[in-house]
Amino acid sequence: MSDLWNLCIALVVLLWARPGSCKVTAGPREMALMQQDETSDRDDVPSGTCSTSPTRIHLNPGDVSDFTSPNYPNRYPGFTKCSYKFHTDDGYRFAMHCSTVQMAWFSTLYMVDNGKTTRKGCFICTDKPYDFTFSSNHAEVGLDNGFVFSSKGFNCRMRVEADPAPGTDCKCGVPNRVTRIVGGHETQVNEYPWMVMLVTPSTDFNFCGGSLITSRHVLTAAHCTSSGSPSSIGIRLGVHRTNNYPNEAEYRVVKKIDDHPSYTGATKGNDVSVLTIDSVDLSPSSTVTIRPICLPVGTSDDYVGVQATVSGWGRTTSGGSSPGVLYEVQVPVISNVQCLNSYSQITDTMVCAGETDKDSCQGDSGGPMWASSPNSQYMVEIGIVSWGRGCGWTGYPGVYSRVTALLPWIQSIIGDTATCPPPS
Repeated sequence: MSDLWNLCIALVVLLWARPGSCKVTAGPREMALMQQDETSDRDDVPSGTCSTSPTRIHLNPGDVSDFTSPNYPNRYPGFTKCSYKFHTDDGYRFAMHCSTVQMAWFSTLYMVDNGKTTRKGCFICTDKPYDFTFSSNHAEVGLDNGFVFSSKGFNCRMRVEADPAPGTDCKCGVPNRVTRIVGGHETQVNEYPWMVMLVTPSTDFNFCGGSLITSRHVLTAAHCTSSGSPSSIGIRLGVHRTNNYPNEAEYRVVKKIDDHPSYTGATKGNDVSVLTIDSVDLSPSSTVTIRPICLPVGTSDDYVGVQATVSGWGRTTSGGSSPGVLYEVQVPVISNVQCLNSYSQITDTMVCAGETDKDSCQGDSGGPMWASSPNSQYMVEIGIVSWGRGCGWTGYPGVYSRVTALLPWIQSIIGDTATCPPPS
């Protein structure tokens, strides 16, 4: 009797899990370029099908592509995993509209956007429309069914739209205030909306800091990135605590690393890197949690005597522990001539700041040092945490990459990428 029962179960599974395929259609100027996943050993993927090796679709700006679950409008099979990967040009993103989403138990429609997976499922399912906007120029959408139950599935359209432009109310360098950092104190939550955390994607370990300078660029230190590859660095924005990210916090994968061509670890000069990421929404409808810091207008100011601010998630004492929250400290900027009394290798691309018990420290590398603008309305990044002897040691200030000296190279990388102007 048990053998007969097992046979019946097997027949039910086979009937529910009969083969099916996802369907893609394209209009006159919507012909999608489809090709196999690089990990697949097939010669090609036939137009209109997908499987565990994702169907890859390239859309040009203005294009749309319709796609469905297997067998739509009939039931998709049991135990089905089917996905699409869309790609378009830089400066554009995807918007998806589904006229129907009907999922069975143990089934989800899933979207992968900048490494974050969102799942759409239901308990008692009816036909309902669903919209999802991706933040980047690559997107993955799929069906994940882990059981014999099935349903109607989804009928969706993907379209390409331009990244939103910064609104007129978006200003750089403006803190959000309600009323390695040594000698400092905890910042207010999201007080400095340009702060960026560099993490290892596999472990989410925070190893360096950085700053958002345009909608698509992060400024950091070359010694944080020179030994890595884009896939080895993740970017977190809108973060205050290192182990608890709010819903409005965002994650970006690094698409490109530009280390200064003259950087060498031996001399520590030109310690600057620009990371290209998928666009951050700086439009009026976006959260004010994330905004860029301003860059200097010119290259002549040396900022000597200015009280600057450094912020980071690094250690609070040399060799000590990290506080787990964003800290800040005010440090006085000193002249390079004075700094040469402490270090012999100070160059024009460096700026020194700090005093006893007030300094950046391990883990703060790559983070920004900024000063107030002449009219005190916004903050300007003047330094990048680079190196030093100890943390807050008497007679040994922190050494930073001088942004004014490196500004022409930085601007050659970021070009005319959208950003927010300073307050007028």
